[in-house]
Amino acid sequence: VMTNAGAVTSITYTVGAWRITRTDLGLLPGGSASSARAINNPGQIAGLATDSTFALQRPVWDANTGAIVGTADNFDPASTAVPEHRNDNGQMAGTESINQNIYYGVYWNSTGQAFGLPPLAGVDPFYGFRHTKAHGINNLGQIAGAGKEGAPNYYLHAVLWQNKDSPPQDLGFLGKGAHVDYSEALGVNDW
Repeated sequence: VMTNAGAVTSITYTVGAWRITRTDLGLLPGGSASSARAINNPGQIAGLATDSTFALQRPVWDANTGAIVGTADNFDPASTAVPEHRNDNGQMAGTESINQNIYYGVYWNSTGQAFGLPPLAGVDPFYGFRHTKAHGINNLGQIAGAGKEGAPNYYLHAVLWQNKDSPPQDLGFLGKGAHVDYSEALGVNDW
């Protein structure tokens, strides 16, 4: 069970008609860094934090109290997967960056269990099939991101997964222009 190392503090600002509350979510016991990455409508914040062994953890904070209310699993033992979006059902999407050329889209279910997302058809002979990125997830569980196409070009295409097990739907490119060989979906709504 993860807990915060210290008391959570909040400061509220009024800017015109807006009221903004900034909350320090704190550190894990013995940790040296934490970072909030995504918040959903129920007020759950997914992020990253180091623990006393400097291992990267994925806590889920309550935005109102700063208490840690859950965690997300590492995708693998040395995971650097970063949650990028959390839907209202507690599911998350993010990307594991192995290096600048290899990446893997990750889906976390509502209990925090991690799964790799299926790639587009075709295999890159230099880096294998793990060329997916997950950036957004809607309340229906559809995941938006990107995947590399197969031979001969291995271009990055915007894709949509209907769920964590479905093959990605290739969303293609917008057309002619400076970057005709690249597209990437960063979010998806419920409609």
